[in-house]
Amino acid sequence: MIHEFGHFYGVIDHYGSSGLSTEQIKVQTGNNGYNKNCIYGENRENDDVLEEYIICDGCKSIIEDN
Repeated sequence: MIHEFGHFYGVIDHYGSSGLSTEQIKVQTGNNGYNKNCIYGENRENDDVLEEYIICDGCKSIIEDN
């Protein structure tokens, strides 16, 4: 639910096959705050990312701006 909430505020997935990779998002947006260890990133299914609801600074800045 938290993952989908972010999409409402304009966060884009950055996990490869379902969207752009983290590195592609950094290049496209110029925002270097994106990190693979994010509920929107490549490591979104890792237990620690899920349990802690980790949102990288890149995604957090999008939510805060919107």
